[in-house]
Amino acid sequence: MIRETRTQQWTQLATLCIKLFLIAIRNCRGTLRSMDETSLPTELEPLKFRLREAALQATLEGEHARDDAVLYHYTDEAGLRGILNSGILWATTLPCLEDEEETKYPIDFLGVFLQDRQSNESGISRHFIRELQATATGTKDIAHCLDHQAATCLSIRNKTASQWKTYADKSRGYALGFGSHKLLGVLGNRCLNPESTVDPNWSLRRMVYDTDEQRKTLNSIIDLIFDSRYFPDPGSSRIGYALTALAVLSLGSAVAAFKRPCFTSEHEVRLTIANHLELALSGSSLPIKTRVGLNREIQYLDVCVTD
Repeated sequence: MIRETRTQQWTQLATLCIKLFLIAIRNCRGTLRSMDETSLPTELEPLKFRLREAALQATLEGEHARDDAVLYHYTDEAGLRGILNSGILWATTLPCLEDEEETKYPIDFLGVFLQDRQSNESGISRHFIRELQATATGTKDIAHCLDHQAATCLSIRNKTASQWKTYADKSRGYALGFGSHKLLGVLGNRCLNPESTVDPNWSLRRMVYDTDEQRKTLNSIIDLIFDSRYFPDPGSSRIGYALTALAVLSLGSAVAAFKRPCFTSEHEVRLTIANHLELALSGSSLPIKTRVGLNREIQYLDVCVTD
């Protein structure tokens, strides 16, 4: 009888913890921006570093990371003159890239992934994925993730027909080569603390076209959350909220490097912001400029690539 009573008490306590955890998750749905108003709980700092590594690490490795690698930026004559005269490349914010697929595919892929992962989980893990899906695929939340990411598009190939046609004035333009090691050396000399919550820290990320690799990256992020000692009992609503915010931002960081398999021939590498997680959590504003495109305004950052 005593054992049964204790079992019932533990069951009730566990149920209460789960309910509190789910309330913390639901409270953050659609309001990820309010994380800007508070600092990340210090207890979650180690997890933040592991999540960032899981989201970024695979894309930092590859042919483009060799010391002698040359990366090519396709452009027209006006673009070439502008780069040579100013020593500046433009890093366009991801929502403003020319092809809508740049943001549509990652969001769609993330939604399908979370749905599949949910069906393979049970109990509190399944509830977490369900609520995470509602949060992560919300327009405002994904936009918040992408707002702190900007990219200059490069390629490890200088003879890609589609790139010449699309970005180099229908093959009348140029493929301007940059040594990857020197490029990062120039940018690295200016800043840029990888934990900075104020200044962007630049890195080179290869785009991921293989869907198996994409799933592997997202699974590693979810697994880190599930293995965290704060899951499923965060201890407080603030930590539970922050845990969900970290998950959403880390997933957003990962999918920003995902493209459809049909674009594999581009061999694209992007000069992009590595510490966007810190910037997003801190609410820092990037030094964004605006220029007029063909049909809309385009937001971008100046990236000085000269010594």
